[in-house]
Amino acid sequence: MPNWTQNVLTIAGEPDDLRTFLQAVNWPGMRTEIDSKTLDEGIVTVAFDTAWRAPVSFFYKLREAYPHLALKCQWRDEEDNYDALHSLEYEAAA
Repeated sequence: MPNWTQNVLTIAGEPDDLRTFLQAVNWPGMRTEIDSKTLDEGIVTVAFDTAWRAPVSFFYKLREAYPHLALKCQWRDEEDNYDALHSLEYEAAA
């Protein structure tokens, strides 16, 4: 049985860009929850679980594909008893 990682990705940008982003991305985790209540304000939060580790390479690919969006990626590992919060954060390119 795998150790689970809880991931939260917060994306900020223009609402139309966020809609396009959400339609285009194939989420790597299980139990994906997308909170788009603040979409019109330019913020979307996606929570999902992955087995074994955070999908860091997925975060890097998102950054390359969507440089105009700000991304904040946070995760907690079952291996750490979910105590340690890890994160990557990227500003939107100008």
